[in-house]
Amino acid sequence: MEQAAALQAKIARLKNDGAADEHNYLKLVLEGVEASLDEGNTGRSPTAYLVSLLSLLTEHADMSKEIEKATVSLVELVLGFVPVQVLRAKLSQILSCVAPVMNNTDHSKIIIVHCIGILEKLLLAQETNAWQRDQTVKSCLHALLTLGTSASTRTQKAALSAVIKILRNPPPSPSLGHPGAKLASVDTLNLLNSFVMVLSSGNASAVEVQRTLHSLVLARNICLHAGWSSKHTEQLASLLSSITESRNAHLSQAAFSVFSALFKGLSLSIEADAFQALLKALFTLRPSEYDVQLLPSWLDAVKSCSNFMKKYSPDEARSTCFKQFNNLFEFLRSDSPAIRSACSSTLTSVEAAKQVADKLMGALQSIHFRGAWKECLQVVESLCTALHKAASPVMLPLLSLVGELRATDSFEEKAMADRAIGRFVAELGPEAVLSVLPLNLVNPSEGQNGRAWMLPILRDNIYCTKLGHFVNVFVPLSGVLFQRIIDLSDADSIPAKILQTLIEQIWALLPGYCYLPEDLIESFTTDFASILVNVLYQQEDLRTNICNALIELIKSNKAVKEGKPLIDGALSPVDVQKATANLEYLGSLSSNFLFTLMNVYSSTPSQYHALYMRCFNAWLSIAPAEVIQSIFDRMNGTFSDSIDALEGTNREDEDNGVPPAAYTSVDVLIALAPFVPKEALFVMLNYVQALSQHINLGLRKKAYKLLSAILKVPSREELLNEKLSEIISIFREGANNISPATQKDRLMALRCLFEISSPTLFAEMQSFLPEAVISTKEESEKARHAAFELLKLFMQQALNSSNYGMTAPERLERFVSLLCAGLAGSNSHMISATIVSITYVVAENKSIIRQEFLLEFLKTIDLLTTSRNAEVARPTVDFLKVSLSLLPADFLKSFLPKLVPSLLSWSHESKGHLRIKVKNILEKLIRRFGYTEVEQYVPTEDKRLAINIRKSRERHLRKRRERAMRGVAEPLRVRRQFASAYEAAVYDSESEESEEEGAAAPAAKNETFIHMGDEDEPLDLLDVQAISRISSTNPSAHKVHKSVADSFRSGEDGKFVFEEDQDGDADNEDAEFAERVADTRSAYLEAVAGADSFTRGPNNKIKFKKNKRGRDDFDEDMLDEDSQPTRHSSKTKSAKQVAGLKGHSRKLSRNKKRR
Repeated sequence: MEQAAALQAKIARLKNDGAADEHNYLKLVLEGVEASLDEGNTGRSPTAYLVSLLSLLTEHADMSKEIEKATVSLVELVLGFVPVQVLRAKLSQILSCVAPVMNNTDHSKIIIVHCIGILEKLLLAQETNAWQRDQTVKSCLHALLTLGTSASTRTQKAALSAVIKILRNPPPSPSLGHPGAKLASVDTLNLLNSFVMVLSSGNASAVEVQRTLHSLVLARNICLHAGWSSKHTEQLASLLSSITESRNAHLSQAAFSVFSALFKGLSLSIEADAFQALLKALFTLRPSEYDVQLLPSWLDAVKSCSNFMKKYSPDEARSTCFKQFNNLFEFLRSDSPAIRSACSSTLTSVEAAKQVADKLMGALQSIHFRGAWKECLQVVESLCTALHKAASPVMLPLLSLVGELRATDSFEEKAMADRAIGRFVAELGPEAVLSVLPLNLVNPSEGQNGRAWMLPILRDNIYCTKLGHFVNVFVPLSGVLFQRIIDLSDADSIPAKILQTLIEQIWALLPGYCYLPEDLIESFTTDFASILVNVLYQQEDLRTNICNALIELIKSNKAVKEGKPLIDGALSPVDVQKATANLEYLGSLSSNFLFTLMNVYSSTPSQYHALYMRCFNAWLSIAPAEVIQSIFDRMNGTFSDSIDALEGTNREDEDNGVPPAAYTSVDVLIALAPFVPKEALFVMLNYVQALSQHINLGLRKKAYKLLSAILKVPSREELLNEKLSEIISIFREGANNISPATQKDRLMALRCLFEISSPTLFAEMQSFLPEAVISTKEESEKARHAAFELLKLFMQQALNSSNYGMTAPERLERFVSLLCAGLAGSNSHMISATIVSITYVVAENKSIIRQEFLLEFLKTIDLLTTSRNAEVARPTVDFLKVSLSLLPADFLKSFLPKLVPSLLSWSHESKGHLRIKVKNILEKLIRRFGYTEVEQYVPTEDKRLAINIRKSRERHLRKRRERAMRGVAEPLRVRRQFASAYEAAVYDSESEESEEEGAAAPAAKNETFIHMGDEDEPLDLLDVQAISRISSTNPSAHKVHKSVADSFRSGEDGKFVFEEDQDGDADNEDAEFAERVADTRSAYLEAVAGADSFTRGPNNKIKFKKNKRGRDDFDEDMLDEDSQPTRHSSKTKSAKQVAGLKGHSRKLSRNKKRR
């Protein structure tokens, strides 16, 4: 029944899809199939659909290609819901109906792709016995493998994807692997052999070369996902050798990639002779050291071979790999970065430590390998990682050499050297590294330079080491440097600043030393704890590092105790028992740290409080009960005085940024709430009752935060039984002085309260429901989110309560009816919030709401669409959008005459994106019902909008067809991610134009263009001005601003010719614009060639045809303002000329107005 319901839901979505031609054919076939099922009274089960569709394929062989494509695609769809028992029993019958379609060479590629999907679903349903005995199953797999070598990229990708999915999902059986893996290997080998024979003849066409390449891709994926048959590895190696001899670079690269995949998926049970044959074949095919194309691929295959040998025969791997290491190492001298990178990646798989370290030292000291320093250091890093603790003492000389190179100013690969040294620090520990590369910060010997650059490297790579090293080395070093600052006369001088920076970098090492130290109990003594407490009080710049260290000290030991993974997958130096002992020991020291952190917290500005509170909470979690009680008693004794200090004031911070003591006291109480006994919680509850009515806004906010912390404690049910009435009264009394600043915390406290399951609380839900509804319109985003979460909690409790009905739809409708009370609100704000809340509930429960109820409710909500209040109309339009996506077309069709006009009444409102929302809904309606059905209900003044949507859709479909004809894949459409179903339904636009633009946008990223000169000369990169000709925008893509005359075609008489748009690309706006341009052009022609026009005579004199009184033509000499006057011109004549021009301009204006 579940499969049938899922199929019906899928078919319903298919019917409600767009009005494109392919969907019309799908709907047509579905209507015929369902009519046939209804006539036979067979029911609409998946099996019945399948039988009807298969009979349609066999009985109507002369059907059109469109109908046949729709039928095949529906067969593929239905097969996903048919029981596997039917697919196993009726395999032959199904294939007999589908085979003629596959064998028809006239069919399009899309039909073949659907047939591939059918074969995939059939083979995924087969059992192990069928794979071993049924010849039909083997034939299906052979067909897929053959299609996987097709020259058509679309068909090849679909078949390859199907083969991979089949091999990665074997049927249940005692044996590992897929029963069809061997068959896939043999068939692929035969296909590859046939292509190799054609290649060896020398007459291979481009199509055959392409099919050979696809067969290599198929073999590679079989090796990766199913493993190649061990009995056929020698034959595969022989064929791959033959392919590399064809001197086709692409085929050779693909062949080496098959070698690499073969070793990755090779079974350890392979015979030694077969493996040696593979090795011989691989190393025989070694390309030239200058071959930039093939050598990286071959090196990658060698790397896979080396990794397999470590598992297959470790002893043989060391000797064989080191022999090859000497041969491969010379590739690092290549001028090609690709070859050097591939070589370094291959060399990292070799584990012959002593010999490799000597070879690397020689390379780093040789001038011949200077260009490969980066690759050599990569090998050093990988080798140190592989050896772990065994890297000492073998690789310590190499560490010393890397340190010397790093200290050289001319060394170019300092970043890579830092990574290599950091790996030594992580694997061997800071003590071993500093014994080879000392810091030399205090009194260095002659000829020894300081290595302050190592402090950041140590900071980033220290973990799971000995804390005693920091206590014995770096704490005294910090004291010496601090004393030097004191000895300086000017504390603001450059030397003092440098020393202060070194001290900060030294203490920045402490968090790494505190990450799961081996000697915590021995090294974290009371003396060291006293040092940390003094630094916390005196050195503000070091508090961050110390707090992070104290947090890591507890966090890392808890991770071991709870079995959580460590950083970078490191092995824990302590076991669970020792970690538990470490936490107990730290708990005995928690009193001093907790009181110190409280004092520091209360004396610092609020922007630093987050870290201090994290550290305070970490130490509270391990503190003994008596320490926690002493802290609470101290806070209880000073709390009243701190509150009284704020009586009658609303201030929040002191002049120096430090918050009032009352604020920090409440913060400490919030942290203490999960750890104090029940009696202390009762005291805190009294504090909440007093603070919630305080005049200070900050205290009211913190009161609700404290209440939330109290309601989250493990013993909250017991607390609720005794204090429920008091808690409810706190919320009801606080409702009288709610402000936007306290709304978020109040809603979160309400959510914490109603998360507790209690019949009494459930009865109180309805009294707080209006507050949750109205808060969905809060200006604060966090407050709105809290309101929606509270509304969701109320909704879930209603759906789980039998008081609201017996079934889920009844309970949901009862809850929605409660929300509808807000529609009778006295102001538009409440009505708008109610509609938003109802929309949220409907979107979150779209799978259980009844369509009849939703349609009736939609008719009620539609009355609000005609409201002139935009605040009410916006959520109403959102509700319509959500409802239209849930209701079937049959329900909505009768509602269109009323829905469309009322919806379009807001199509001219730009505020709140109403116009865009209305356009998106109208576009959805046109896609579901067709343009003709919707257009008849569109008002006359909004016809242009409907026409625009129709033409945009036609343009989108035309571009899609053009891309399909060119074989261009559809652009990737990245859908936005939303936090809830409500946001996805309301804010996700399904406009095809926006999708197309959004899909094309990422393609323009990370592009660089060069602006060429007028003569397209090459860009001189050594020119200092070369950077001005490089940009991220394409200079040739700039729009050319054409004149109006260039936008239209001219006739033989020189007049513009305006034609109707044949493609439907131009909108009515374009036609109106063209008419305006035509009027302008006609006025211009009248001015230069009409009765009132003028001509120029000698010396640029202007001659008019007639004067402004309409008498006979006469000559009036005038001079153009831009021309030069003659020697005989006078001021009087110039004045007459200017006056004549002004009179002519006025006459032209009057004529233009008449027209």
